[in-house]
Amino acid sequence: HGGSFKLSYYNEYKSYLRMKLLLYWLVIITLLLNQTDAWRRRRRRSCGPRHGGWSGWSQYGGCTCDHSRGTGIIRYTRSCNNPTPYCGGSYCSGSSSMSRSCDYQCCKTTNGGWSSWSSWSTCTCNHTTGTGTWKRSRSCTNPAPSCGGSSCYGAYTQAGSCDSQCCKTVDGGFSEWSSWRQCRCNKFNHGIKNRSRYCTNPAPYCFGADCVGSHFQEGQC
Repeated sequence: HGGSFKLSYYNEYKSYLRMKLLLYWLVIITLLLNQTDAWRRRRRRSCGPRHGGWSGWSQYGGCTCDHSRGTGIIRYTRSCNNPTPYCGGSYCSGSSSMSRSCDYQCCKTTNGGWSSWSSWSTCTCNHTTGTGTWKRSRSCTNPAPSCGGSSCYGAYTQAGSCDSQCCKTVDGGFSEWSSWRQCRCNKFNHGIKNRSRYCTNPAPYCFGADCVGSHFQEGQC
């Protein structure tokens, strides 16, 4: 029984010490809190309110362009730290951001458009076939594409026929011989006769070659 009595007494003593330690810390914490509140009250009584003031404007990024309209804006920001509001002072009034136009830095997207067709060029003939072609052109300058605009769709040149301005080369060909002409005597008292033919079957045309051979023929009679 003596051992049980000592163990019970020991446990009760440990509980007593824990309770005393807990009370001790509660007193310490209460004193600290009271001192903190008192310090805050004294601080509020001793400091005067300081109202906030704006810093200077600073640029936030570069010019942001809307190329569909050719316009742009630059954004600026400022902070309420010149000075920072303190001890119940009021915050800065007004906006902390603003934007301004920077249209001069922005181009407007323009898609290209065709100019009118130029006049037809000189006709280039193929006299072998009697055909000809000519060309004309246009440019993507009405207006020219700019600021990422698309170029013109379609052909820059166009070819056309000018057959009416071209002749077909025809080489000359001899006609049939004419009938012999009346016999006559030459200075040697020999009888001679002649006949002729012409380069008309067909006649040379459009740079065609002339007939090759004699146009006249003589015979004895």
